[in-house]
Amino acid sequence: MAENLNNNAQGSRCYEDDVANCAKDGRLYDWESAMTACPCGWHLPSAAEWDYDSYMRYNCELWDKCDLFSVRCVQD
Repeated sequence: MAENLNNNAQGSRCYEDDVANCAKDGRLYDWESAMTACPCGWHLPSAAEWDYDSYMRYNCELWDKCDLFSVRCVQD
């Protein structure tokens, strides 16, 4: 995903309850709403996927060679 998730899943909300924040930064999710927020064909990252992503982010930032974005869902 190249942008923050903005799926209006039940239980999700906008930062400071301001819809403009959702449009700009995506929505905030509790665990239960996050489990249903990913679009079809995507899923929340597993612990292994999350650890790999964190490792790659650290190394890319260390060497300043990557254009990174926030990962919310992982493509199946």
